[in-house]
Amino acid sequence: MICASWKGRVGFAIVGIVIGFSLQSAAPAQNSQSNGATIRRVIVEMTDGFNQHDAVAATRMYTPDADFVSLRGDKAKGRAEVEKLLAALFEARARKDAALRTEAVEIRFIRPDVAIVHVTNEMSGLVRRCRVFGQVRGGIS
Repeated sequence: MICASWKGRVGFAIVGIVIGFSLQSAAPAQNSQSNGATIRRVIVEMTDGFNQHDAVAATRMYTPDADFVSLRGDKAKGRAEVEKLLAALFEARARKDAALRTEAVEIRFIRPDVAIVHVTNEMSGLVRRCRVFGQVRGGIS
């Protein structure tokens, strides 16, 4: 039984509260261009962590009270739960070549210290779960 591996685009909306820790530490006089660079660095760190299959590094940007909903509808509350969810994904569904590639980042500041960020990624190398005679099985294509 072979199930298709998943490759597709994933969109993330990161609201200022998630990345607020980075912006709050910045001096109030800094402009949105500087804060935009900080946001992009956080996204690169998350992507690098994912590509190294390091759940700790990939979830470092989340605050203790962050709300996370995956593309599949899995929910997590806070950094620790998001980390646990991602670690389980790496364990159960990620092939060795599972990777995340950032395609686009759109940043819109609604206040100097709050931004709405839309990130479009392409994710590949995840194995979909398949049902065969009532059993859940993973496979690769």
